[in-house]
Order: sequence, then C-alpha cells, then structure tokens
Amino acid sequence: METQYKTGCSFCPPRSEFAIVGENDRAVAIVCLTAKSWGHSLIIPKDHSSNLFSAGMNETIWKEGIIPLMRDFINKLKKNPQVIGFFINSNAGGAAEQTVFHTHIHIVPVYLKDKDKWIAFFNGSTSEDSKLFPGPWENLYPDMMVHIDACLGKTLKKDGEGVIESFNLVARIGDGELGSGEHFWVIPKPSSYHWMGGSNSKHYNFQQREKIAEKINKGQWEEENAEEPNIPKKDKPTEEPIITNCEINFCF
Repeated sequence: METQYKTGCSFCPPRSEFAIVGENDRAVAIVCLTAKSWGHSLIIPKDHSSNLFSAGMNETIWKEGIIPLMRDFINKLKKNPQVIGFFINSNAGGAAEQTVFHTHIHIVPVYLKDKDKWIAFFNGSTSEDSKLFPGPWENLYPDMMVHIDACLGKTLKKDGEGVIESFNLVARIGDGELGSGEHFWVIPKPSSYHWMGGSNSKHYNFQQREKIAEKINKGQWEEENAEEPNIPKKDKPTEEPIITNCEINFCF
C-alpha cells in the first residue's frame, strides 16, 4: 500500500532536520527537538494521520511500524545501565498541547539519578502545585481498572458524548513485554498539570540532535545522562498557557 502524505506537514516528506535513531517501512524514530531527558525521541508513523485516534491509524501501522520500532529503540537505550525505565506518551488534540498534527509518540528514558523526580511527580510531593495525585497511585488501583476497558476500546464518554479528546488519562505498564499479562493501569488525570510542560525541557539544535542520534545508534551515551545544550536564550521556546484535552501516558 502506498504511503499517504500530507503537503505542508513537518513530519511528512520532504523531511528536514530529522536526526534518525530507527526506521522501518511504516514508521521512523527521531530525536526530539525539546527533550525531557537525554535520548528523548519520537516514533512517527509514515502515513499521515492527525493523532492516535484518527481514521488514518490502523492495526497494520501499529503491528508493522510503531511497536517493532518502539521495542528496537527501547532496547538500544536499555543497554545504558543508568536507564531504569521509560515514559511513552502521545498527546491528541490542540488542547492537549499537540503542536504537530501528525501522529507521534514520545519515548522518554528515565535515568537512575532522576528517579526521585519522577516518584515525586506521580506520587505527589510537598509542593501543592507539583502534585499529580493526592497519594501513592497504587491506592487508586480500583479506580484505574474502571477506566481501562474504555481506554482500550476508545469509547470514553464525557457528559454523554463520545469525545475522547475531552478526557485526561495517565497509564502505567508494569514490568515485562506489552501483552504478556503485566499491569496496565489507567486513571483520570487532573487537567491543570501537563507532565511534558515546564522549564525542565532542553532545546536541542539539529547538530546536537544528530550527535545524540549517532551515539544512540552506536550504543553510546553521555555521562550524567545528558549534555547541556548551548542555545541562545532567544531561541528557547516560550511556554504557553496549559489547557488539556486528551493525553495518554504509558509508563514502565
């Protein structure tokens, strides 16, 4: 089947300034321009679709494109003994801070030295404005399971309307491979907090992204998990007001 492109889409050919860390017939993996950690990359289906829930996304793209590429990329980064887990995230809709309307999935490696930061993020911290949940999320397991079928069936409802874009979700995948019977938790997420937002992202230029891609492809990594970008202040993206629409996170 011929790949479907959209003229003017920055993720459709002709692609410019892609630092590629993996590719197959259905998808490509590139280093993210604005990274939450060293090695933060995007999995991008080659066929154009606006988000994970649009008509252009089909089972073949998942089976032959996204999943194999995701596993290959994660296996590359798992060779680094400092990598202890990954976040997998995709935003669907402008109000969920999707800025490029071509389906893409963030893969963010979590490093040992950053473990406490992520624990505080998910379990709540002493700072009220940084709390995601009111307590350890394991305590919310029954509520998580109420929502899992709706998430997988893509039939979430709000006020009687079938608008998945209006619902915020967070999910966790436990140890093991996808589909092997491990935990899969989904819970409602407060709309006032966006885990991809904030000032702790690093903005990499193309040369820096190419260098990161080269290291990943060679099975190398940076000491202390990241090299500081040297970007003039004026080139850093400005933060916009955060309003959420639909965000799905997979964490394992």
